[in-house]
Amino acid sequence: MRAIFSGLVLVININIFAVSNIEANKIYSEGEEVELSFVLEQVKSGSVVIISEDHNTYPHQQRQLLFLNKLRKMYPDYKINVGLEFLKYPNQDVIDSYKENKISESEFIVNAHWPKNRDYSDYRPLVNFPQVHLGETTVGLNAPKWLPKKIKNYGLESLSHIERSYLPPNFTLGNKLYYERLKEFILKIHDAPEDMLIDYFTAQSVWDDSMAWMVNRFMKAHPEEILIVIVGEFHSIYGGGLPDRIKARGHKDVINISQFDIDELTHKEILTDTIYHPRWGRRADYVWTSGSNGSKSKGRDKTR
Repeated sequence: MRAIFSGLVLVININIFAVSNIEANKIYSEGEEVELSFVLEQVKSGSVVIISEDHNTYPHQQRQLLFLNKLRKMYPDYKINVGLEFLKYPNQDVIDSYKENKISESEFIVNAHWPKNRDYSDYRPLVNFPQVHLGETTVGLNAPKWLPKKIKNYGLESLSHIERSYLPPNFTLGNKLYYERLKEFILKIHDAPEDMLIDYFTAQSVWDDSMAWMVNRFMKAHPEEILIVIVGEFHSIYGGGLPDRIKARGHKDVINISQFDIDELTHKEILTDTIYHPRWGRRADYVWTSGSNGSKSKGRDKTR
């Protein structure tokens, strides 16, 4: 057992050494730099690709669009759909009406309950990327906003029978390590008793499992198509969240890309967070760094 453990440490150290000169605006996999074209080549019919972001970080939305455009060029015959965390599955008819030019953009923003703290102009090209005439769909993935909000404030037990019908079938919490990561993040902001933390985590898990449910439902109905998922990074990094729930619900072909801003991080933080965090594990299948080249001496909170 000791020999096996030593071998694991050796592999991790080799990977860290391989990216000792890590730079912004590069893509890394298992500690090795790869080209965007290589990542695109991993996508195939039936793939779900999660591209996370720091919300309201315009360069992240630009790169999501870059990925979509290059994917379109590489696979012109594939149907490429886009699902967004900000769009709720009960509002799919509103989304469809907007895409079919039956309602205006302003009506869409109001009736789809687009979040007021997210600049729609940043996301407009992503929402509009799927082409109706090609049979592509912009997919509402998330639960209605009131559902996780009520759970966060009053607990899962507070839901009425009708309200519970909005939960994904066989709703499942994220794993223990995911809970510990969310707990650490919240306690950095303010103190909270354990029962409140559990309610926060249950609400977070409802977001994840609702999106996973809708991803799987869409892919079962469109098994030969591609679905690109736009989501905040906390939902997708280090395991226990959205990628794990998608796989647990039956869809195994998931590619997880984390956009990771390395500005204001120490050199050690960049290395561990890009490759293998000592506590949380592997960040994602691919880490797409952003920011200025080089690390800063000052650390920052990385759990957004």
